[in-house]
This record gives sequence, structure tokens and C-alpha cells, in this order.
Amino acid sequence: MQWILLQALQIAVLPAGIWQSSGYGYVLNVDEKRVQIFEVSKAGCVEGEKYSREVFEGLFGSYVEGLGLDRFPTKDPVLQLKTLPDACRKPLKTKDPLVNFNVFAATMEEQYPFFEARKVDWKASVAAARARLNQGDDLFDVLSAMVKQVGDGHLTLEAGKRSLDIEKADWKALRTSLRESLQDVKLAGNRRLLYKKLAEDVGYLAVLAEGGWAEGLTEDSPVAQHLKPAREAMNQVLRELRGVKAMVLDLRVNSGGYDAVAMEIASRFAKDRQVVFRKHATGGAGYEVTIAPSTEERFEGPVAVLIGENTVSAGETLALVMSALPGAMLIGQPTRGELSDAIPKRLPNGWSFTVSIESILTKDGALIEAKGVQPRVLSPKGDWASDIALALTKIRNR
Repeated sequence: MQWILLQALQIAVLPAGIWQSSGYGYVLNVDEKRVQIFEVSKAGCVEGEKYSREVFEGLFGSYVEGLGLDRFPTKDPVLQLKTLPDACRKPLKTKDPLVNFNVFAATMEEQYPFFEARKVDWKASVAAARARLNQGDDLFDVLSAMVKQVGDGHLTLEAGKRSLDIEKADWKALRTSLRESLQDVKLAGNRRLLYKKLAEDVGYLAVLAEGGWAEGLTEDSPVAQHLKPAREAMNQVLRELRGVKAMVLDLRVNSGGYDAVAMEIASRFAKDRQVVFRKHATGGAGYEVTIAPSTEERFEGPVAVLIGENTVSAGETLALVMSALPGAMLIGQPTRGELSDAIPKRLPNGWSFTVSIESILTKDGALIEAKGVQPRVLSPKGDWASDIALALTKIRNR
């Protein structure tokens, strides 16, 4: 079911009761005021976060009757159960290293879909890690080694004062370097946007992240709070660049954020409603994602989209959507290949970790994870200016 069709269906309040996700590995216990999450795997059930109704809806999406939770562009079908699963009536709560290890290993085995794409033998990894644990190795060190072996930047581990994040980029340094390479560049969207005219007929817009476009916004802020300043900033930039005949959209330093913000940006370059990619959670039903032209400020001319290894997560979603638009040409190097949302999970000892669960595919069915979004024009790994010069040449010769 395409998102655009969901708008005609009834959005309702998630009824009180027990609900099970079809693809994200959790059960919800919903009452009139609160939503309690339980994380479920074959290793047992772990009590997760408890949210107010308002906060839950802001983070997980609105309930569409008969279809589930809708947090555009993501669909999460939920099935109502009569009672809590037996395991969740007495959830695991222990510091036992082996129990916690088993929950982590089982959750990854059941829900992480990219072992083959990343060339990881997970069963062998689990066996080796369990042997280390049985020899007395520290649980955090054992789990960290397993995460590093997978090599997915959306896998993280939080254990009190200790944490593991295998992010490869120095975002501050990259953003500073790009900004300093541009003369007379303007800033918008809480410094998440850089823009200027490269010439009288060509505009330039660098998007550094899909979120945080206003002071005070964090990863825990509902996506609607991120969308409002994104709309305002895109209106501002496109008004100031009005009159240019072509545009360079620079995503080479893009740390990601919210797919909904990526879709908002892409809608400013869309001419027609169309399917732009497909998506599904592990074990969940697949669906198409559709974009429609924005009703606000738009640009309808040709667009050169610069991408590279530091185009990550929602930045890759934006690149993927742009690649499906007839007026856009992707130039540069393949993107990182880390598109799935980082889905939070909990261990029985209170530690938390995140897992990539979602498979993002082109509208023709090709998996993007690990491979990245591919450019139409491959450029050498040069400096900032040489890629922009290449984009200018290509876009003027179209």
C-alpha cells in the first residue's frame, strides 16, 4: 500500500490492548495513558521503554486502522493479541552475562537481515563469542567485538558509562572543510544547509543532515518537530535561489537523520507523483514508497546530486529518491550503504543496543544496504571543488 493512499484512510488512536509488530520484534501493552514496550526474541522477553501516548505517537507514528503504525515513509503493521505472550508476563531482568549474551545473539539472528550482504558468518561469530564468554571475558568486550565484525554503523551498544559507536566519519571536521572550500556561502536550517549561486544560472545547496534544523531538536524529538523547520528552511533557500536554471545538490557530507525530512527535501525537486523505492522490516510485508511534488517552494530544473562515502543513512534515502527522479543525475562515489533506521533494543541487564532491521530496495528491487546508492557518473576521489566543477559540466551539457 503506497503512503499517498494511506492519507485517505482513517487515522485513529491506537486502541488499548496488546499489540504485536509484524517485523520489528516488539509487543506493546497499551492503556489509556501509557504504552509499554516489550522486546521479544526466542531467548525471551525484555521490558523496554514506557512512553506517554503523545510521545509514543511522535516517535512511532500514527495508527491507521487496519494497517498499523504509519511514520512516513515507514509502515509498521501491528496485530492485536488477546493477552501478553507468556514470556512477557515475567520478562527477563538479570545481570547474568550468558542470559544477556543469548538475548543479543538471538535478536541479531532473528532481525538483522544483512549478514550475507556484509559477508559475516553469524553462527561462527556467536560460537566464538560464547567461547570467550565461558572463559571469563567481559560481556561488553565480547559484544563489542561482534558488532565491529559486522561493520554496520547503525549497530551501537550502550552499557552505562561504556558505549560503542563504530561511526567512521569526523563530521565536524568534514563540515568545516566543505564550508571553508565555498566562498560567500550562506547558512540556513541551524547550519544544516549551505547554499549559494555558483553562477547566475546555477544554484548550490549542501544538505548536512536530515534533522536538527532548529535549536533544541534532538534524536528524541518527534519527527513532526523536525519537519516544520525543514519546510521553512527549504522555502527560504529556494526563494533566494529563485531564477536559477540548474541546481547542484551536495550530499557528500551528510550524516543522516529522519527519512521523513529526506522525503520533504526530495519533494521540492519532484515533478510528478511516483514510486521511488521499496521497503520492509525483517519478516514484515514489503511496500512501495511514493513521493509527491511539494505544494510549497519547488525547483523543476535539472539537478546534479553529489554523493560519496560520507553520504549516510537518511542522506542515502535522499540520494535514492533523487536517483528515481527524471531530472536528477547522481555524480560521485557510492554512498556508505547504511540505510536502515537504527532500531533501539534492550538487554535484561538494562544495557541498550540498536539494530538495522529495515531492507531498503530500489523500485526495481535491488538491495541498497552494504552496496550503497550508485552514482550515474563516477568521479575520482578528488577535492570538494573538482566534484562541483564536474557537476557543473555535466548539468550544463544535459
